[in-house]
Amino acid sequence: MPDATPPLNKIPITLSAEEQLAHALDLCSQDTERMIPDYAAFAPWLAEKLKSERHRVPVPDHMGAGENFILSTAREFARLGEILKHATKENPPDRKDFLKFKLFFFAFHGDERGKAVVDGILASENLDDLQLTEGLASASPATLRSRLFTAMHRDRGHDAFLILGHLKESDLHAGEYAYLRSLCHFRSGQFNEAIEYAQRVPSTALDFPRSVEIRARSHAYLGDGAAVKQAIAGLRKDALSACQVLLLGELTAYHSRSVEAGAAAMGDHPLFQSQVVISPRDPGYGEFTKFHVRLLTGFEERRAEMADAILAKDEIAAPSDFAAVVESDPTLRATAVALLLEPRIDGRSGIKQSLTSMFSDSLLPVIEAGDREALRILFQSLYRLRTYDEFMALFNQLWTSNQIKDTDFLDLHALAYQVAVTINHPLTDELRVSMDALGMKDIQSSAEEAAQRETIAARLTPMGRESYRLSLRAMDNATQEDVLWRDAGLLALGFFRVIEIELNERFVRPAASGIALAQLDALRAAAGQAGTKGWNAGLSTLRSIVANPSERLMLGPLREMCNEFGHPPATIDANLRAFVQAALETQLTPSGRAAFFAQDLVDTVSSSRVQSYRNPPAHGRFVGFSEAMTCKQIVTDTLNRYFSWFVSYAT
Repeated sequence: MPDATPPLNKIPITLSAEEQLAHALDLCSQDTERMIPDYAAFAPWLAEKLKSERHRVPVPDHMGAGENFILSTAREFARLGEILKHATKENPPDRKDFLKFKLFFFAFHGDERGKAVVDGILASENLDDLQLTEGLASASPATLRSRLFTAMHRDRGHDAFLILGHLKESDLHAGEYAYLRSLCHFRSGQFNEAIEYAQRVPSTALDFPRSVEIRARSHAYLGDGAAVKQAIAGLRKDALSACQVLLLGELTAYHSRSVEAGAAAMGDHPLFQSQVVISPRDPGYGEFTKFHVRLLTGFEERRAEMADAILAKDEIAAPSDFAAVVESDPTLRATAVALLLEPRIDGRSGIKQSLTSMFSDSLLPVIEAGDREALRILFQSLYRLRTYDEFMALFNQLWTSNQIKDTDFLDLHALAYQVAVTINHPLTDELRVSMDALGMKDIQSSAEEAAQRETIAARLTPMGRESYRLSLRAMDNATQEDVLWRDAGLLALGFFRVIEIELNERFVRPAASGIALAQLDALRAAAGQAGTKGWNAGLSTLRSIVANPSERLMLGPLREMCNEFGHPPATIDANLRAFVQAALETQLTPSGRAAFFAQDLVDTVSSSRVQSYRNPPAHGRFVGFSEAMTCKQIVTDTLNRYFSWFVSYAT
């Protein structure tokens, strides 16, 4: 068998750790006839690679593992172990897989830590959650370790501590117990305790770099940038990658709601003494990019809310001192750090692209590495920023290629169905059938309700949209808090206010804008008292809004005006009647004109409705929760009728 050492030394170091390892395993497992791998070449090659990375902090996600020899080795060894555990005489493993497993087994069996890795792989079990804590008293240290990490991976903190309690420090390596306990505390959100135990890990321990990262992350979650900087100062310059340090900065800024605290965390780290390039080859790229996109999404979502508020207040320009606005807004303060670290925004990198396109480009390498969370983050960002066409274009591409049809993506099915219903996408019916087949009736109903809400909100005026969304949020919160017997007057008032806003903005004010005040006054004077009798109140109300276009009518005068103009007495002057009704009819569709003259439009703000839902909360009278729910449905039905009645909704 030829010596594999020379070819091993020629494996390009520009390849990822995962790719280098695959090449090495292939080179050292060629002798499938005698079934003897090249132990002598592989063991020292792997030992050198592992030794060179012991000071580094690994990132155990899809991308980070591929750039780290320790994690790539553990992942490949575990994969081979699973193959051999399920192999039988009738269904033997592939010869090369068996040789590769033997290479790992030989390489690891030379020291105590290696034996622990082997024991852990062989002790891995396919257990459900309840089985994780069974038989702990008689379990081996390797089995306990395996179960401990499984419990933490499944976010079963109580089980993790229970398993940890059965591990003896004498069965572990120096500092390992303190590291494992700090990790358990960290995963349970007990950050001060995590810091305490991470500090107990000696600097000579193999787990020291990871314990420092736990300390740093715990300080980041507590918002203490100076402590983050102090923690990572104990590591070698290249122990953390650029993306890992940037993530610590963003985490600190987010949890402290302070860009300054985030900057303090990153400080003058040696990595930033020269220009930093954020690349998918960075081990921390996946984790950083996912959090970075979340922050940018949160910032843009809040900025869009501000833009809606500016429109609702009839303001022309954005605030002149945006820095002061950021400082006053907790969400902007928490997310602004991502904006400062993003050179692609506003073309600062020389490349101009949309925010959502940037998200797709950034997350694509992470998604291609098999990270399903990254895919979910991308869809959630597209949804939150209401870029529905882009959402469905991407979803349709993945759906037609059968990449997201399994049950692991039920949440995306529901979200896509909601978006499809909202924009009337061709995929709607197919998604509905799929959800029916998967027994997702309740989720389907919730998605349809959310889609209906979004469809309505999208057609409202800026102020109407603000009131409608806020009323829906208040109603949802009240429903969750079980306020069945509490006063719900403000909920009813909030919903009914939407009708008042829309009737003014979509019908009355547009109609008034088409009337010349001088011509109205002249026609009214020419008609005389006899020719205006029965319309005097309505004409006075109309004149007030023609004279002052910024005025909004209260429901009482508005209802009276529409009632008078929709049912003119025979004595009304013909020229005056034709002039006023023409102005009103230009804002009505054919069905709207029929509703106006048949009393249907006036009935949407009838006296009985106003007395039931608007006036009681305004005058300190009790309104039950069931009445508020009825009001919500009435408003929903009324808005849908307005959409078909008022011309301005079509434009």
